[in-house]
Amino acid sequence: MARNNTRLSMRGKLLVHNILQGSQAVDLNGESELPYDIAWEGITIDVKTTSMAYGKNSRYCMFSRSVSPRHDGVRIFVYLTDDAEYFWVEKTSRQASTYLNIRSAITREQLPGKVREESQRPVEARKN
Repeated sequence: MARNNTRLSMRGKLLVHNILQGSQAVDLNGESELPYDIAWEGITIDVKTTSMAYGKNSRYCMFSRSVSPRHDGVRIFVYLTDDAEYFWVEKTSRQASTYLNIRSAITREQLPGKVREESQRPVEARKN
């Protein structure tokens, strides 16, 4: 199971790396000490990938949301199926929701613009 998760994670990172033209794949295999996987246009990006959907009609995806206090870049969430790919982008924050609605996903064509947009947003303070 761990090997499949590693392969899936690598697929998601490689997909994002290929979409973001000119990006640097810093940590595709998860062995780096850096808190991000990809660097692009001065933006550090942490990629989270899943192949599981939940809820009625499989409308939600759940992602691991562990956050390194050293990373203040952007996170890209990738949901991969056999015939589709879904993306969400958010500024790294500790108050993010665990579930993402598939209807709010963006396309691969929208991904570069959304990464630039989210990278400009200030980091939101943690809610207690």
